[in-house]
Amino acid sequence: MAEIVLNAKPRERTGKGAARAYRNDGLIPAEYYSARHDNLHLLLNRREFDTLLSTAFSLLELEVEGEKNKKLCIVKDMQFHPVRGNVLHVDFQGVVRGEKLTVNVPFVLTGTAEGVKSGGILEHLVREIEVECLPKDLPKDIPEKLEYDVTNLQIGDSIHISDLDYPQFKILNDPEETIVQVIASRVAQEPTPEEAAEMAEEEEMKERKRKSSLFTGGKWKLNAVHLSTFGQDENAYIIVGLGNPGTRYHLTRHNVGFMVLNRFIDRFHLEFNRQNDLFEHRQVNLDKKTVLLVKPLTYMNLSGRAVEQLVAVTDLKTYSNLLVVCDDFNLPFGTIRLRPGGSAGGQKGLESILETLQTNEVPRLRIGIGNEFHDPVDHVLSPFQEEELKQLPSILDWACNAVEAFITEGISYTMSRFNRHVLENE
Repeated sequence: MAEIVLNAKPRERTGKGAARAYRNDGLIPAEYYSARHDNLHLLLNRREFDTLLSTAFSLLELEVEGEKNKKLCIVKDMQFHPVRGNVLHVDFQGVVRGEKLTVNVPFVLTGTAEGVKSGGILEHLVREIEVECLPKDLPKDIPEKLEYDVTNLQIGDSIHISDLDYPQFKILNDPEETIVQVIASRVAQEPTPEEAAEMAEEEEMKERKRKSSLFTGGKWKLNAVHLSTFGQDENAYIIVGLGNPGTRYHLTRHNVGFMVLNRFIDRFHLEFNRQNDLFEHRQVNLDKKTVLLVKPLTYMNLSGRAVEQLVAVTDLKTYSNLLVVCDDFNLPFGTIRLRPGGSAGGQKGLESILETLQTNEVPRLRIGIGNEFHDPVDHVLSPFQEEELKQLPSILDWACNAVEAFITEGISYTMSRFNRHVLENE
């Protein structure tokens, strides 16, 4: 397959003002990231880019002015103007012929399920499928989106990853993961008065056990009573920042979630309370909203344990007011992405939370930390470099502003306002 050749030239200036000036001249700021080559700051001709890029997974050859060899890559991410819809910034991921790469393909449902017509509720749990393929398969065997017709689904039916049949590529999601299901509505499964009383008694006993397992001291008993109704308030929010406890991890990239919450709580001149081994927390008030700030202490890969207890104690009814703040090595350093749901994208702490809560529909604010190493583990546990530390305060402030907007303005506004490369874009 002949690759699309796209011309680019080095970008000499960085910063918001420079990015704005470039766009006014018909150019698009871009970044090229590769585990094998140096990262490049680039400029694209807007008209050429819009003309050549026809599919989401086109294989490109970047011909960079002054570079001897072309750069084989794919478009990893694009940022769009929230109103005009034009491209503001492009991120390219370098690829190597013969080496497999992963891409996330949107999973779109079509049709109306028979179970919905009968009064059921359709739950779309997985909206992106992680696919492994070779560069030569793009875009021939990898579609822009995967579509699934749900017309024949009845109440009680579900579709799992293992039910998908795409022999042209390998799906990396857990085969047992549920993609979509049709459940009975509350009206359809209304219990009898006797069943309702029995269920209520069982739930009350379970709730007592959950709380007693977490709160043992007198002070914690008071806090448990206080938090037990927290999740029932529609103006209550829980913000969970992920990281690893201990001074050895203090300034590592993996702890950027902790850093955001630490900077956020500084705005209130408060400190976190630690009264158990699962998490630190602090409650603040913001624009008539009650906000619980939480830092799990279970280490990153077990973050779900802390969040599970937190959800149980607060009696949280919906996850739309729960925001997870974490690092993402798939995003360039300085890039911020807020999403209402989706897969964990390789972030182990987020993966633990999604598995524990048994849903992907948990809002998450991802802070890009880049990827300079072949081994992601080495990279996420490495400290920020000196130049990055100088830029980090601006990134953390932007993330804190995004958290505040999520609480006060809602997720749609926050995504359109804050999803961008902090150091490059407006």
